[in-house]
Amino acid sequence: MSRPSPKNTDHTRKHPIEWPVIIAIGMVLLSSLIYLPGIYQALGAFAVLIIYDVCVVAFALTAAVLAALLWRTFDPGETLSLIWGTIAIGLTAWAIGEIIWSSDQIWGGNSLPYPSAADLLWILGYLPIIWALILRYRTLRTGLRNWWQIVALTGYGLVVILTMIYIVAPIVTDTDTTRVYEKTVNLLYPVGDLAIAYLSTALMLVLIGGTLFSSWGLISIGFLCAAVSDLLYAMTLWQGIYQVSPVEGVDFVSFVINLLYVAFYAFVALGLYRQAKILNVI
Repeated sequence: MSRPSPKNTDHTRKHPIEWPVIIAIGMVLLSSLIYLPGIYQALGAFAVLIIYDVCVVAFALTAAVLAALLWRTFDPGETLSLIWGTIAIGLTAWAIGEIIWSSDQIWGGNSLPYPSAADLLWILGYLPIIWALILRYRTLRTGLRNWWQIVALTGYGLVVILTMIYIVAPIVTDTDTTRVYEKTVNLLYPVGDLAIAYLSTALMLVLIGGTLFSSWGLISIGFLCAAVSDLLYAMTLWQGIYQVSPVEGVDFVSFVINLLYVAFYAFVALGLYRQAKILNVI
């Protein structure tokens, strides 16, 4: 029996824990530990900001590069080539946005206007990511048939309701923001997050227990973390309770938002790494 070619297979096999996985776990733990009160105060708000932003940018760039490598693995015209290609485009846009945002926070003195080039890249990045998740779901040729999958997905309805009440409604009724393009950007973020949250949840529920969960399951969990983090950030920002580099340390909600955001890139990068190893790309 001949061995399947990396050009036409999407199957998974088990791998032992490797050093990239250990490094990723270590970076996520580092991103968490720096917010502990004693460590936070010892390092200082600016040092914590630098460490956190470096971890986020490192994960974002790694994910973008791995997606690009997977894109090149498949022949043009193949569905998986389109899926990985659109993910690579979306992640590259987001990674550049992270670099612009972090550079301004560290060296620019938070001088970026709103919306900035980073916002534009993040908004544009939603489109290829959403399209890739749709294509991936369609290629699985299955659906949510089990009762527990349907029940689990109903939680998404609650997320939509909360988003409408605490994010969309304040944006629409905000009288301080009169410029149309600002309100449009403010609305596009939660819309994109809701789309990604739904698709990621559906993919994750379908993949649980299957061979693809070790790669695509991690990717789905990562994108779900991104959506939840962004929605919580938007909600707390509009409520005026999100803490940005406070002297005494962040509160629990701000900590969860920051942790979910770095976990997003970590899970996606790990999922892409697993897929790249499976296909002998790296």
